[in-house]
Amino acid sequence: MNLHKAIVFFAIASLASMMLCIPDLEQANRRSSSSKSELWSSKKIRVKGGPEAYTKPDGFIEYFNVTSKRLDKNSSSYKKGYRGLELQSALKRSKVARSKKKIVDAEFISRGPGNVGGRTRAIAIDPDDATHCTWIAGAASGGLWKTTDCGQSWTNISQGLPNLSTNSIAQSASNPNTIYVGTGEVFASNSTFVRGDGIYKSTDRGQTWSLLSSTVDNTDYMSVNRIAVDPFNEDIVVIATNTGIFRSIDGGSSWEKTFNSPLGQTWEGYVQDLQVDPDNFDIQYAGVNSYGIYKSIDGGKTWNISSKGISEGVRFELAIAPSNTEIVYTSSYVGETTLLYYSNDRGANWSRVEDENYDTDFLGGQGWYDNTIEVNPYNPYEVFIGGVSIGKYLVDPNDVVEGTRAFEDIQFENTSFLELYAFQAQFNEGTLEIAEGALDPSENPVTVEIRWGGTNSQKAHRFSVPANGGANGDGGAQIPTTDYVYEDYVDVPFEIWDIENNRQLMVSFRDQQADGLFNLNPIDETNDPALLTTREYIYIHDIDYDSSTPNEDVAEVIGGIEQANMYFFWPILSSGSSWNPENYTDAIMRINYGALLTNGASAVAVYDAYG
Repeated sequence: MNLHKAIVFFAIASLASMMLCIPDLEQANRRSSSSKSELWSSKKIRVKGGPEAYTKPDGFIEYFNVTSKRLDKNSSSYKKGYRGLELQSALKRSKVARSKKKIVDAEFISRGPGNVGGRTRAIAIDPDDATHCTWIAGAASGGLWKTTDCGQSWTNISQGLPNLSTNSIAQSASNPNTIYVGTGEVFASNSTFVRGDGIYKSTDRGQTWSLLSSTVDNTDYMSVNRIAVDPFNEDIVVIATNTGIFRSIDGGSSWEKTFNSPLGQTWEGYVQDLQVDPDNFDIQYAGVNSYGIYKSIDGGKTWNISSKGISEGVRFELAIAPSNTEIVYTSSYVGETTLLYYSNDRGANWSRVEDENYDTDFLGGQGWYDNTIEVNPYNPYEVFIGGVSIGKYLVDPNDVVEGTRAFEDIQFENTSFLELYAFQAQFNEGTLEIAEGALDPSENPVTVEIRWGGTNSQKAHRFSVPANGGANGDGGAQIPTTDYVYEDYVDVPFEIWDIENNRQLMVSFRDQQADGLFNLNPIDETNDPALLTTREYIYIHDIDYDSSTPNEDVAEVIGGIEQANMYFFWPILSSGSSWNPENYTDAIMRINYGALLTNGASAVAVYDAYG
């Protein structure tokens, strides 16, 4: 594939969505702080509703949804997969009718949709065509189209597809007769976009299609955002959806969920992109909305976060340089700002790419909707971003400088007994809050170590909570810190160290069990659905440690548990482990906070939508 064709493929996917108007967005910044650089300081967005929305790109669908429901109903009563069920029923009725009645010749003339531009979300190039001119394009709500002349003419191949929201396509390299198509738009949290009905499969190059029964009537497959097929085995398939990542080894007959989305508000946690190293199917990258990049090195069986150096972002799209697969890029956005990150070590570390002399807002403030990225197949340092406009970056790999400080990651050493509970916090997959709280949160978070067990011990402020407090009146969830009561200054089986400045820090904890001790208990949602036995939260203060005297601001001020807060997290005991801190040795949980790197680049608009 030459560069010209690569850019054509890229431009088709980008420009098809740009043919529509830009929706207005209402932006809200959760826990915003202009004075601090924090990971995922992402502005949350939602699409406006009401009559004014009918003029937006999704307006007709919203109008249709409103007018197709009964006035006294909030949602449709149609069964999931009703299109497929009704199609099969209609075909049966048609067969019976044809056997009883004389067939009447009728002429039908197409009135659309070929005369109306629409969103094109997926393109697959037939690997068996030496001319590279056979493509299949999937329209967001218009089905599948095929060209054999590099896009000069198109034929609809959607016959038999009851759901035309075709947003992901993958054709097997080992057997090009096998094609997988995922339905449902990635933005399905918004009622105005088209829902999917699962995954369709063809074994005759798209002449006929069958719906994989394993994906029917299941919300996990309502938005199939990306599909990857092992180039040497047509039956090994990995997919990304709004609820996680799934893997099949039998051609889609069954699936194993290998990554569970850390779902939060709006689109948080959706897996919106999945890219595979072209030289090694075992190496895969996933873009998880508002959380960053996850990586697999075993063909999608297991996943780990790989976002060190990525300070912020919402939707993450990925591209691997074909000429040097160690180089990976991801495009994202925050509010009106377009973001580009670069890695030269397969995603282990990232730096932000910037041209300080050029306004690179190529996503046009709507990266949640228009966002795609591609690398020149012959030059790993030339990368294109497509959104409302199309931009080109020439990255200088030698122009690297240290920028602002931000959270990097959490490392665990010899801590198999320990897990962090995800409570929809801002950082580290929803498990960590940084510099939050009402009482002078830390202005200078640093890298700290929590050194567990063995001879490690220090004093901590112990707080109790009212037994009838919280949202459920059971002393569990959502108890405001102003209701926490300082009790005393007790020994805990860990130490908190600022390893950048070699100083020990003050710490507080919530004594959920009210026994005067710090405890770790495992999650038991069957016998303890309110998690009442596990809520022994830890608060690390940006205050020098005093082994004999509690800090008066922490102990004497209402809500003092949040005083000078640097880090806050909810530790729990791993399933199958026992809480014997004296037996732990060299057990360290390290919260890394450091300087972000920036790569210089020159940027230019290839297509400028705003002139």
